[in-house]
Amino acid sequence: MKKLVNFCLAVLTLGFVSCGEEKRTNWLQEYDVEIAIDETFKPILSEAVQQFNMKYVEANMKPYYVTEDSAIHMLLDDSVRCCVATRKLTDVEKQIVKQKVGHVLQSIIATDAIALVVSKDNPDTLITVDELRDIISGKITRWEQLERGQKKGEIKVVFDNSRSSTVRYMTDSLCESKKLGGNLFAQGSNLEAIQAARDNKDVIA
Repeated sequence: MKKLVNFCLAVLTLGFVSCGEEKRTNWLQEYDVEIAIDETFKPILSEAVQQFNMKYVEANMKPYYVTEDSAIHMLLDDSVRCCVATRKLTDVEKQIVKQKVGHVLQSIIATDAIALVVSKDNPDTLITVDELRDIISGKITRWEQLERGQKKGEIKVVFDNSRSSTVRYMTDSLCESKKLGGNLFAQGSNLEAIQAARDNKDVIA
């Protein structure tokens, strides 16, 4: 597989922590900690969770790997006191949390990027941001329409979940909140999307 390194867009990864009546500053070290995590970060944060549990043996961090939309809703419902997502809470969302538990802390913990993945048998690894915008909006549907396209056929774009942070980012930032179009397919998970690109040279994941 080859990553299309000419398309690398920075995305802020933020941790939202809300604290209510709990006054102890060491609650993360001594209590069960339930955290909702955008599932796209599972390969990275699963290791962080493991290290946390090894360091703080009296605590137990239990991660829920869900879509970004679900992670934020779990925070709003007070099902968890911490979540990791790729966007800030809106003013309305912050107000909901404040009414339930007191206040909200938001911290940037990393900078992420989006990379496109294609099969190792696909020679077209140079796709511009403008071309990607046209692909996910349905203006470009075939490989030969690309400026540097070297193959023919229909372009298929696969992603993890229709409610994922990746889809939200492409909709909000690339397409200015316009409806996505073209040959787009949800696979259910990141690994399944990558496998689809591995198995089909017409697929972009």
